[in-house]
Amino acid sequence: SKECIKEPLAKEPEPIANQEPIQETKPDKEQPPDPDVNQNQEEPEEPKPEEPAVQPEKTEEETVQDPQPDFSEDVIKQFADLETVIKDLEAKNSEAAHRAKHLQLLELHKSLTEQEKQVEVLKQQTAKEYQDVVSMVHPSVRAMFATESEHSEQMNKEHQEYMDALNKQEVAEQEFNTMKEQYKNLYNTFQSEVETVKQETELLGKKRHEQEEILGKIFNDTYGSDNEWKLEMELDALGDQKERVQAAHTKWTNARKFLYTAANQILWALRRWSQIGEHNVQAPMVKYQMSAETRNHLVAGLQNVQSTHGFLAPLEVPYCKKEDLEALKSAINTIFQDVQVHTRYQQAYAFYLSTYNKCLNLLKWIDNV
Repeated sequence: SKECIKEPLAKEPEPIANQEPIQETKPDKEQPPDPDVNQNQEEPEEPKPEEPAVQPEKTEEETVQDPQPDFSEDVIKQFADLETVIKDLEAKNSEAAHRAKHLQLLELHKSLTEQEKQVEVLKQQTAKEYQDVVSMVHPSVRAMFATESEHSEQMNKEHQEYMDALNKQEVAEQEFNTMKEQYKNLYNTFQSEVETVKQETELLGKKRHEQEEILGKIFNDTYGSDNEWKLEMELDALGDQKERVQAAHTKWTNARKFLYTAANQILWALRRWSQIGEHNVQAPMVKYQMSAETRNHLVAGLQNVQSTHGFLAPLEVPYCKKEDLEALKSAINTIFQDVQVHTRYQQAYAFYLSTYNKCLNLLKWIDNV
């Protein structure tokens, strides 16, 4: 089956220690003289024209003061509780994982469309080869051959070409059905997660907003220094980097799961193929059945290695490269011919073993990189 079977975070900034707000010192108010107090106790002389009194200028004072920071124990506890919820939601990374599934669905749909077209082409080719076999038994065609042995030789050739075309068609159909089943399962999983991912994403945004409001109350919505502002910008950048690392880690984990399954499938095919020689199987139907089982597992393994390449893209893997997969495809297409000739049978076994070893090497590379 194409579907895979079974299988670092930046430090949070330390809380800022309690700080007593620095109180701004105010100048003492200058009191104007009391107009009701007589400053001159002597008899007033003849009145003179009054000159306007010079009033002292009043100093304008700040009447609006900044609110006192709220740095109580309850606020700190609320902040810590929010931090725990936010960390749990971020650890799930549900939005990024959901987005990765969506991209995978798009790629699978594209591959399905191409594979369906390929199946139709191969069906037409198989029908043509079958018609060639049928025409060989027609009397007018038989009459074209000088001897019966020549006719039999040509008949065997046409029959082999038909079997090869049928094998290619069956391989393509198996790949298409496996891909279709994987698409269906992934789509159902994707749809079932839509509401959950939406709720978790909205909750994460809400909790982050609440946390920002608490920080605003503690520090009066101001930065303590330019350095604090720079550190916050750096923290945001590290948060974006963390999301990218988590997305890459998800892809890397999926690549390993698919490759592990592929290695087991190729190993199963290798063992089934070896049993044909070990037990000296001669019965045509039994030999065909065992070869078909080998082929089916090789096809499934091939698809899983291709999925591994998709998850690791754009990296170029050092083992099980694209040219190795193309060679495996060619071997699958000739498997029913290889089983008939002993030397070709042995060469096929050596090739399957080499492919299996390359899968193991790629698996080790994924674990160690």
